[in-house]
Amino acid sequence: MSYPAFNFENRLPSIRVTKDFLGALERYLLKKVVEVGMVDEDKALSCIEIKIEDSLGSERLSSISQFESSRFSDSTSRIEIEFERPYIGDGKRLKIRLNFTKNRLFTSLAISASAPNARELVLGLRDGILRTIEPQNTWHWIFHPNAAISGLIFGGGVILGVQMFRIGPTDPSQLFVTGGFIFVWIYLFLLGAWFPYTGFDSKSAERAGKIFNWLLTGVATFLVFGTLFTMLRRPLLGF
Repeated sequence: MSYPAFNFENRLPSIRVTKDFLGALERYLLKKVVEVGMVDEDKALSCIEIKIEDSLGSERLSSISQFESSRFSDSTSRIEIEFERPYIGDGKRLKIRLNFTKNRLFTSLAISASAPNARELVLGLRDGILRTIEPQNTWHWIFHPNAAISGLIFGGGVILGVQMFRIGPTDPSQLFVTGGFIFVWIYLFLLGAWFPYTGFDSKSAERAGKIFNWLLTGVATFLVFGTLFTMLRRPLLGF
């Protein structure tokens, strides 16, 4: 028997992946595929595979509960969760794949189904998965713009670099031009690596967050006491 087919694929938001989150996602998928009648409850777990990749290799699990550590290794670069309904000859098909990677380009959700209500099934699963993911959202996407925006920022950095050599060292705008040039290149080549699009719960990620908060506090202190106070000193104190 042939059923209507529907496919969906899109990029996932920037999130923080923890073991507890993967457990919640796994439970949602198992519950949902049973509810929609795609697989029996006693066979659902055998249809899921979780793959964790780091610098040492890749590990395959049938459940995140098999992962013994409470955190991922510092070199974790990709986690994939896949559910695929086994072929049983009734014409129905369902495949769900979530890719969590440090690279924005390859972080995706793909769902394909053949069923009487394929479109409603796929879009309902999409919405439920995104609701499960939502509490894990982060602001790391700021450091991972699309190609068009990256090109504009790169062009702005080139213009600032040329301008640095065109204006003299005593020009009042030199400080702002130099500061802007440095910020552009730090943004493009350092912050994205420091804060990957998908963050995996690890000791190195925790250290990076603490260092960033320390730097942010230092910059804020400098702006307040080194710049703002200097500007207000004369009007307030008279010297």
